[in-house]
Amino acid sequence: MTVRGILSKKITYVLFVSACLVLLGYFVSHTSSSKNDQINLSFSKDSSFDETKLVNESDAIVVGNISEMKDKITKKISSLTKEGKSVEVQVPYKVYDFTVLEDLKKNTGTPKTIQVVVPDVNVDGSAIDFKKNEKYALFLYKFDNFSSNAYAIIDFEEGILESDGKDGFKSKSKDSATMNLEQIKQFVHKYQKQ
Repeated sequence: MTVRGILSKKITYVLFVSACLVLLGYFVSHTSSSKNDQINLSFSKDSSFDETKLVNESDAIVVGNISEMKDKITKKISSLTKEGKSVEVQVPYKVYDFTVLEDLKKNTGTPKTIQVVVPDVNVDGSAIDFKKNEKYALFLYKFDNFSSNAYAIIDFEEGILESDGKDGFKSKSKDSATMNLEQIKQFVHKYQKQ
């Protein structure tokens, strides 16, 4: 066989294998989504918070300390597929005991000790890991799936203000300014509907 014949066979073989891979990729991408529905989970209460919505949709806005991580558990939750189909999925959670030092939202009746429940997964590329005895300001909603005093973070980017180790708090948002406790109180008062 000549060099030209060998090259022709190799080129034909490469083209054939390439065509098979393209067809296989097309088949897998179009059949796997119908067999394995993709589930988009949002662990925040809503994904589009402005200041007014952040304050008013929060069932509690509190300043306090993490006492300890109480538990790691897995719970079934309902979610929707891209097609709008309701499904149940197992999600791992961490449950923290949180001592409320100050309730910044008027008339919420938040207990002095609450459980703060966060997913034990990476959210937007980072996991939520509260540090014991650290001070936080949190925007929370009631999370009755766990207990009567369980709360979850309303928005992971803006709903967690971490202590800067001095008198200030800062959210995880890139453009966030540091605020002291009085500024947080003014922020809540400004946006809270009376």
